[in-house]
Amino acid sequence: MCYDGKVKSPACNQSWEDLTPAEQEEVRQAYEDIRSEWTSAFSGGGPEDRFTRDILRQVDQLLR
Repeated sequence: MCYDGKVKSPACNQSWEDLTPAEQEEVRQAYEDIRSEWTSAFSGGGPEDRFTRDILRQVDQLLR
């Protein structure tokens, strides 16, 4: 596991396919926490808000 200052993640330097199902679920849960926080923080109509929502949509697609 590595630590990025906020979330311990087993995904550091590993491809998604190399993670066990339990590790993948851990990454999904950590992302959901971040997603919830960012969705609240970037809920306006400014360019940074739209950019953040676009990034979140892309990550959503990757984690499916």
